[in-house]
Amino acid sequence: MNEETEKRSHSRASRSESSELGRQAQLARRQLVQDGQLLEPAQLRNALQMTVQGVTAATRFNRMFTVDVDGQTYFPAFFADGRVDRTVLERISRALGQLTGWTKWDFFVTRWGSLGDLSPLEALAKGRVEQVAKMARGFYEERMQTNR
Repeated sequence: MNEETEKRSHSRASRSESSELGRQAQLARRQLVQDGQLLEPAQLRNALQMTVQGVTAATRFNRMFTVDVDGQTYFPAFFADGRVDRTVLERISRALGQLTGWTKWDFFVTRWGSLGDLSPLEALAKGRVEQVAKMARGFYEERMQTNR
């Protein structure tokens, strides 16, 4: 096999792996919808008794965020489940700035060693607001520098 053929073969394998990872991610995201961890906009508005304008403003000013699954927009259910005060969640979401919705989702639900193997959501539920806010600012700054 010559070098050019090997490169093309490796490139196809990489695309295939990437495609498989993308498929697995999409399946996992669909499961989040099925499990009720993601809410349609109307479900969120009803749960929070907010108007369309109120939710739109919260999203525009980064107090809330959305994620897309199969072209549909969803909100994380944690904004409405009451385990963490919504104003605290909005503060953390604002600290994450313009990061994508899925990047913000990952921040909130991933367990961190620096939080004693808790996710930021779990740490917030235990009152560790300042620690999570500091982490969110650092997470945002790190991602912004990576994308430059």
